[in-house]
Amino acid sequence: MKKLLFYFISIVLIPILIIGSLEAGLRLVGYGYNPHLLIHCQGPNYNFWRDNPEFTVPFFSKSFARSALPINVPYTKAQGAYRIFVLGESACAGYPIPEFSFSRILSVMLNDSFPDINIEVINVSNVAINSHVILTMTKELLQYKPDMLIVYMGNNEVIGPYGPGTVFAPFGANRFLIRAGIYLNQTRIGQLIKSIIDNFSRRSQLQRKWDGLAMFVHNHITAHDRRMKRVYQFFEQNLNDILTCSHKAGVKTIVSTVGTNLKDFAPFASEHDRPVLGQWNALYKAGMENETAGQYEKAIDNYQLASKIDDSYAELYFHLGRCYQALGRYDLAKGNYVKARDLDALRLRADSKINGLIHQIANERKADGVGFVDGAEILNANSPFYMSGEEFFFEHVHLTFDGNYVLAKAILEEVERQLPTGIVRTRKRNGSVLSQEQCAKRLGYTQLEKLIGVKDVLTTLVNRPPFNGVMNQQEIIDHLKVSLESLELYFKENGYDVEIQELTEALKSNPQDPYVYYHLGRAFLLLGKSQEASVFLQYAIEQLPSLKDAHRLLDLANRGILSTRGSIPLKKYL
Repeated sequence: MKKLLFYFISIVLIPILIIGSLEAGLRLVGYGYNPHLLIHCQGPNYNFWRDNPEFTVPFFSKSFARSALPINVPYTKAQGAYRIFVLGESACAGYPIPEFSFSRILSVMLNDSFPDINIEVINVSNVAINSHVILTMTKELLQYKPDMLIVYMGNNEVIGPYGPGTVFAPFGANRFLIRAGIYLNQTRIGQLIKSIIDNFSRRSQLQRKWDGLAMFVHNHITAHDRRMKRVYQFFEQNLNDILTCSHKAGVKTIVSTVGTNLKDFAPFASEHDRPVLGQWNALYKAGMENETAGQYEKAIDNYQLASKIDDSYAELYFHLGRCYQALGRYDLAKGNYVKARDLDALRLRADSKINGLIHQIANERKADGVGFVDGAEILNANSPFYMSGEEFFFEHVHLTFDGNYVLAKAILEEVERQLPTGIVRTRKRNGSVLSQEQCAKRLGYTQLEKLIGVKDVLTTLVNRPPFNGVMNQQEIIDHLKVSLESLELYFKENGYDVEIQELTEALKSNPQDPYVYYHLGRAFLLLGKSQEASVFLQYAIEQLPSLKDAHRLLDLANRGILSTRGSIPLKKYL
């Protein structure tokens, strides 16, 4: 017995004490970073949970870590409040202007329909994450007393952490080891080990700076790559675990399929699964010549003959889609556009298998109260020829305000089906849902915000890799340029006075929204009215301390009023 006790102490107890002491010591000296999604902020006049800028470090490494959306969750949930967390990637976050994501539109819709209920819609989405990260987020979010989760994810399963096309945490073939690694990286000991490994890692030395989607340009993964089987398995398991966690906690969950630009965005990259003969190249070239000449039937014949030799080249099916669309055969066009997306070797869009799993799992979990929205098909149904495109997307997956409104309205219907009876009974009598124009007015979506969004996508995204590998890149750029030139002409002729007026009206109908104050501050700054700009930007920052651009603009405003005395009363605009 003494011998067994000795072995237990030597082999189990002493190592645990050593590891525990080392972990405690590292925390005591302030080594490492806080791995939680939200961090507590408290002061004389505030007490809330906010976004943690270091949350993604365990998944991305320090040099790649991306800040979450600005988040402000009351430390103590108000009595009678109904709290909804929205989880997803950059498309869910509302890139390029998160203030006009579908979650923000959904929020004003809900608060208009249920004016007597405090409904909080909090978007915790982040750039480049995937289901591995979102599962970790879900487990933490349950401690903040949510009543509902809305999940819109699936674009980054290949290029996000642990995916086969990632530049972050390397691909893992074993999900248990992935989960163990995530847990280890959340400890200070794990962070120390990871730091040492990163310092000696050749991969880490090659890429230490965030460079957006350009980082993935060479990471091609074909649809038939054997690792894709693991990608789908992990996604299925992670989504099921998210739903299991929320169900056990008594939290409603709504999942949605993910919309993508089908008809106006060609594949990023096309690859053959095997070496092709000169005959394939000849048929493909002939098909393109026929297509350019408007000989669509002949083009289709040549493309189909080429596909019989090798059917793995994504771009071929995009050409077929265009030919069928030109002939008015829209069902066949859509099928080929879908196949082009699914075969894309640079996998930056949710494919049919991902969306199929979302639909399947939602059906299987109906008994658990899981709600389902077929967001992808709803966007298709509201698009010309039943194929989503530039009407709703800036480029491949990021939604315009129009697209976000369509998605928000569809999700609203499912949210209302899931709400408790006591809340449903308080719905305003006329039952109408805010129109797109009304949502835009309440959120302060003006021509100025539209201009900023278009310019951001045009200058920082579609002109850079990997978009220069897209066969219709110039068409995408030209479409955005037409919008940009029209908006710039509008401001040249009208100035910013109309925007100030519209934003002031938004403030009156939505006086608690920090983003409206932020937009007003920016508009005043553009008018050269630094003093007014400072007032609004300061208020926005008080409500959302991590609104980085507001800090930057406030600095510019303050420089402009250094010699100015007095202040502008905020109530003048309320």
